Amino acid sequence: MIFDEVRAILDRVRKNEEKAFVILADGLGGYPLNIPSATKKTNAFFPTSGTAFFYSLYTQKTPEHHHTLEHYTRGEEGIYIPLWGKDLNGNRVEEELEDDLFSLLEEEGIQVQHLTPYLDQPYVKRWGKAQPLNTLSQLYELPEKDFTFVNWPMIDYTLHKYGPYSPAFNQEIELLELTVKRLRKRLPPEVKIYVFGDHGLTESQQKIFLPEIEGNLPVGGERAAFYQLSYDEVANALENMEGVLVLEKEELEAVLGFPLTPEIKRRYGETAVIAERGYGFVFPYAKPDNVFSHGGLSKEERKILIYIL
Repeated sequence: MIFDEVRAILDRVRKNEEKAFVILADGLGGYPLNIPSATKKTNAFFPTSGTAFFYSLYTQKTPEHHHTLEHYTRGEEGIYIPLWGKDLNGNRVEEELEDDLFSLLEEEGIQVQHLTPYLDQPYVKRWGKAQPLNTLSQLYELPEKDFTFVNWPMIDYTLHKYGPYSPAFNQEIELLELTVKRLRKRLPPEVKIYVFGDHGLTESQQKIFLPEIEGNLPVGGERAAFYQLSYDEVANALENMEGVLVLEKEELEAVLGFPLTPEIKRRYGETAVIAERGYGFVFPYAKPDNVFSHGGLSKEERKILIYIL
């Protein structure tokens, strides 16, 4: 899993075996880059979402222990978006945050820097020292640190809106490749560069409306959603829908890789609904119109290539 690879990088940094410059190219998945590098294959968490990845990064725990799987989540006062710390109306939702990765690294005496466009995210704000990232050219001027983590979202954004066969996507890939090549020339050889995505994306143009069932709203993301209902209740309600796969509890636990915890059941549910190839979900409270999406079980969503320079 991608989190295991990130943890291994951090272990080497902690042991002073290397300095690491990590570029998280959101949504890159298994897309081939034209850069001189070694590569390593791994997989994304299920659900294949940035939410699960970033909560694991910041807390250094797996989803089994931080209990945060997908974009829309059940909270004490209704559905909210944990990665943004906001409810469906944009109001701030306060939740107790654990110690974050960057604070912990600093306490260990490790020099760190984090660049992201998302300074308002709760875990980013908790550390409070992240730098705003507007263009990849900013990376050329960074000071050398023990651990640098860059969150670059534009590949994910472009794939959502235009797909992988668009001029916009090609331009984003070319920009990333150029940036990485230039960085390799500028950085000293003891600094290793890692480039990878937290997931891939797949086509989702055909939309499926997931209804409220027996008073229970679905939560999750565009290609994986959850109900706090039994398999039979969900399967019966959705039995005539095309493009929907309903997972029983044992099947859900198999793809998660751990038994359902009480907290996962409370925040999401015990029955999962997966969008089949070409489909994406819309909800009673949110109607995304993305042409490519993530969250599901396809190899395009789960496969990740790590580029090591």
